[in-house]
Amino acid sequence: MAKTISCSVNVAVCREDEFKITKAHHPKNVAVIGGGPAGMEAARVCALKGHHVTLYEKRDLGGALIEASIPDFKSPDLKPLIDYLRTQIKKLKINVINEEATSKTVESGKFDAVIVAAGATPLPLEDVQGITHPKVARASQVLHGEAKLGQKIVVIGGGIVGTEVGLFLAEQGKDVVFVEMLDTFMNNITFDEKLVYEERFKNLSVSIHIGKRLESVSDQGATVVDRYGVRTTIPADTVVLAAGFRPNRDLIDRLRKIPNLQVFEAGDCIRPRKIFDAIHEGHLVAKLLT
Repeated sequence: MAKTISCSVNVAVCREDEFKITKAHHPKNVAVIGGGPAGMEAARVCALKGHHVTLYEKRDLGGALIEASIPDFKSPDLKPLIDYLRTQIKKLKINVINEEATSKTVESGKFDAVIVAAGATPLPLEDVQGITHPKVARASQVLHGEAKLGQKIVVIGGGIVGTEVGLFLAEQGKDVVFVEMLDTFMNNITFDEKLVYEERFKNLSVSIHIGKRLESVSDQGATVVDRYGVRTTIPADTVVLAAGFRPNRDLIDRLRKIPNLQVFEAGDCIRPRKIFDAIHEGHLVAKLLT
């Protein structure tokens, strides 16, 4: 059976004629909100089509790719991708504004269209007792070296972020315990990626609790509970939160109320997924602007 060849970065691979970028008949004033992979690809394609593009990003360009590229096992692939996208933004002379865009920003900018690629934010876990305990840290803080780490670390979340930050810590010699609510570990990770991670986990100090959720954090560690109400306190010096993300959609709803403004969405602000989805959506939504 023939298989379709695809690429996370090059949307047009093996479909060059179909995805040929052509100049727009009526160049528009376009705002792109979010400088992650979806936003940068959307801005790149819009600029190639001849639109006047302003890209809003409150921190360095790269979005979630910045944190994802920190572990050594990810940096050979992701750091060149970040550099490529940043270089394209610079070469195309796209106007980059390092601030958080609001509906007032867009309305006062007299834009014809806006592409929202505002990404997603970590789930807050506000119902967890002791969630503000000093030993609690977000995955991004760990990756940036901003968290105080002990030897015994509990990672909350067994998806791609939890798996990768846990591996990042285990390869530093930390004792890592994963806690995942679902009955499976390494969720939303491809089969090939699982094989790589399983090989790297060999001979590391790692254990896994599935079917359990975080109930509280205390001086003693992380207390987890299963579906039957059985509680277990796992000793921990540090509790790392990597329990998933929720899409940033508030701005989209406000933008849709602005008269005569075309509003498009791309990337994790629709639903948190992978680099492939972000770049492809950013590319395809930019092509809608004719």
